[in-house]
Amino acid sequence: MKFRTSTRQIDLSQQKPLGEGGAGIVYPLPGKPDLCVKIYRRDTNGDHARDHADKVKAMVARPPDKVMAPDGKTVQMAWPKEVVTDASGTFRGFVMPVIDMKAARAMPRVLNPKLRRQHNIPDSLLFRLTAATNLAILMESLHSVGHNIIDLKPQNILAYLTPKSRTGFLALLDCDGFSIEGAGGKRYPAALATPEFAHPQGLRADGGIDLDWMNAHGREQDLWSLGILIFLFLNEMHPLQGVPEDGFRDFPTELPLLARRYKEVYAYGVKPNPRVRPRANSLHEWFDPRLRNLFDRTFSGDYGALPSAREWSDVLKELMSTKRACRHNRDHWRLGDECGQCALEKRLGPPPSPPPAPAQVAMPVNLPPPPRQPRQPKRQAPPPVGFPGFTGVKPLSLSWAWTLGLFFCALMGVGAGAAIFLLRDGLLAGWTAQPAMITAIILWGLAFLLARVAVRRRARRRGRPLLPANRLWALLTMVAGLALLPVTAIHSHDQFARNFTPSVADTPIPSTKPAAEPRATMAQIRAVQTELSRLQLYTGGADGRVGPKTRDAVASFARGQGIAMPDLQKPDDVDALITRLKRQPTPVPAPLPTTPPPAAAPVEPAPAPAATIGLEAALNRSIGLPMQALAWEQDGHSGFITNLGPITGRDGCYMTELVSGDINRTRIACRSGNGEWRFD
Repeated sequence: MKFRTSTRQIDLSQQKPLGEGGAGIVYPLPGKPDLCVKIYRRDTNGDHARDHADKVKAMVARPPDKVMAPDGKTVQMAWPKEVVTDASGTFRGFVMPVIDMKAARAMPRVLNPKLRRQHNIPDSLLFRLTAATNLAILMESLHSVGHNIIDLKPQNILAYLTPKSRTGFLALLDCDGFSIEGAGGKRYPAALATPEFAHPQGLRADGGIDLDWMNAHGREQDLWSLGILIFLFLNEMHPLQGVPEDGFRDFPTELPLLARRYKEVYAYGVKPNPRVRPRANSLHEWFDPRLRNLFDRTFSGDYGALPSAREWSDVLKELMSTKRACRHNRDHWRLGDECGQCALEKRLGPPPSPPPAPAQVAMPVNLPPPPRQPRQPKRQAPPPVGFPGFTGVKPLSLSWAWTLGLFFCALMGVGAGAAIFLLRDGLLAGWTAQPAMITAIILWGLAFLLARVAVRRRARRRGRPLLPANRLWALLTMVAGLALLPVTAIHSHDQFARNFTPSVADTPIPSTKPAAEPRATMAQIRAVQTELSRLQLYTGGADGRVGPKTRDAVASFARGQGIAMPDLQKPDDVDALITRLKRQPTPVPAPLPTTPPPAAAPVEPAPAPAATIGLEAALNRSIGLPMQALAWEQDGHSGFITNLGPITGRDGCYMTELVSGDINRTRIACRSGNGEWRFD
């Protein structure tokens, strides 16, 4: 198969198809991995190439400006770039950009919560809000050159999930099925439409589609389906599906019939519908008033008053502001003054319990009872087996043997713990020097474990109950462990007597070890932690324990003061540190910087609630946001930086916590007169 375009010759004889449909087959373009070729079929259904020739040429001549995303790499529309002909010059297909199918997901999966969990799709409302915004922007781009989509539905849309730089972008498929406006205003109509997303005026009384009306009013058809899809993105339900009241007996159940009576069945407007109430899990109550007004104009207003794609994109872009992030759940997003998802969870309570099992059917009385099964004879225990001279013992069940073993383990642990508690002041070092207790515990544990494994393996291999001899070995192991308890007790008693029992002359035995130095109390450590928290250098709780956070905070304060790191074990050093901390004034937070207004141009996907910026920009922003972690990404590295507060006596210097990968450091950041930052 050899074809040609205006710039190159194409040989597709060795190429495997990327996909195929009813109208044509898509092949990769040799030498161009970012392009592909669609060749139309010639079959019993007609010559599809002849039917699409003029439309495709008009599409190549008048493309919209949003075929590619702002990054220049992401394909947003499978739009024809060049016409493909055969050797005789007859139209056969077109060249179009390749959509990265590995990074994109079908929109029906994005809109279904269960499918999102199955296919690892983020359950973020911000992601769906970004997709809705970009869909409105793509429709605005098409309408600006006179083209209409007509058959807009989730099955013809892909959503990009990876990489992060293009998450939220969309790709429109089957663009050669759009309604295209050619030169001189000539219209090349669309041939397909879906009843569930059709405008009420384009539906017949029987629920069929009036394609002539849709092609003549393509803009209204697109705006109607756009309103349905945006409602699906944000509320995860169709806007015409509500709960009818008891008096509404002729409530239709099919979507095309609901659309013909949309003014009667729309239940999510600002003004309540007396005949249909909204579903219990709807978020429309917490939508921004401007957003609710757009939905009301679409589904309860008069024909011709549909909001334009520009109006939708302007409102949705304002709702994407990072100030609307939910503080309680990163997957939630405030589409109004309050987080509707959090409010809905409080209203509905915990998820409902699973449905009860179906009731059993009672047996008819006239049926005879089932025959009784004959009793199985009891299985006789095998004769005792053992070494010579062993006459057998009463069978010991494995569960009882395991219970005894756990009891002995617990008893030995209590004895060892009591010995450590009684001897901790003078004989903690003696514990390690005298290995009798440790050796006893280790041998006991190993013996019991080996006996347990041997008994189980022997029983499993033979497929028989445990033999009395094997049970005996388990019992002997427990007895051996029990015999080790006196060893522990005697050892503990001897150590206790040598160190705590007075002599006959009532004089204490002198200790061979030097007296322990006094240590700082928990009250002193709590005082240090409280003062560090006041200076915004410590974020943990005042628990009186010296942990990594406490040491890092003290080290940061010492570096800022130009003093040596104090020893937190010595009471005198801790008292001096408390005195120095109390002399420091409480830092005053800097005023918050003003936020620039959102840009009016088509936006790229909104960042997560914590925006990713450069390290220097994150430092500048952290001055007005103390104790708040800000994400940064620079030169292939990324992490978080937190402003812990200004350093007294050093103008322009702040104590910061820098996190990158597994590295967590506390650094002093100083800003010079020209605005550059440096770390000390």
